[in-house]
Amino acid sequence: MKAAADLDAIVSELRESRKYRHLCEDTLNRVGRWAQGRHPTHKLAVKNAKTKLHQVYGAFVEKVDFARLENLTSPLAETDLTITCSEILGCHTSTAERLPFIQELYATLFGITGIPDRLLDLACGLNPFSLPWMNLPEGTKYEAWDIDSRMVSAVNHLFTSSLVKGTSRCRDLLVDKEALEADVVLLFKTLPGIEQQEKGISLQLLRKMSAEHIAVSFPSRSIGGRAKGMPEHYESIAETLALDLGRSMEKFTIPGEIFYVMR
Repeated sequence: MKAAADLDAIVSELRESRKYRHLCEDTLNRVGRWAQGRHPTHKLAVKNAKTKLHQVYGAFVEKVDFARLENLTSPLAETDLTITCSEILGCHTSTAERLPFIQELYATLFGITGIPDRLLDLACGLNPFSLPWMNLPEGTKYEAWDIDSRMVSAVNHLFTSSLVKGTSRCRDLLVDKEALEADVVLLFKTLPGIEQQEKGISLQLLRKMSAEHIAVSFPSRSIGGRAKGMPEHYESIAETLALDLGRSMEKFTIPGEIFYVMR
């Protein structure tokens, strides 16, 4: 009983924090349990839980202007979707640097996979706002997952204003046991972050996927612009994953990002 009460107290404090209160309950419980098992006091457990959350998500979330995101997504139905989505993608470095090459990206990707009937975008962030450049047919099933409820709400605004059958859900990849089914799964710049949280989890996650194609991407340079050794390192990781999964792999690049399509 004491351990459960301690965990509840840790999670409650995380839930009440300004920075992490928007994260899904599964994430708060997972990180709270991790901290509880390593630190003897409530104060230390909470401190280290917040440090872990910052490592895995805080650094990302700090760079998103959520007030601006809400202002841009609330009236989506009354705006030019392409222009507004371009503004939204520019709200974060990760999607902003992809924006000049976005048409090329999806033309190349879907040239490899074919146009999907079911698209699953995991740890999606702002990527679903690439929808105007995906050229998906009306009625395409597009499901997007993220651990931040604000991101989920923004993406659902997008789907309401589009012709795809889209839904966004607040889900934690490291907790959810649901089998993942789609024609194409997107995991953009996600695997390095989840490996920091649990070594070997990438292979476990990919093995859950019943998908014709899995598209993963990695940055080809650091935030500071350095690229030394990064492409080679991530290519080795992608090749090992494809081999372990028994899948073939096709590679393409845009400036700043390397994509591997496993089939």
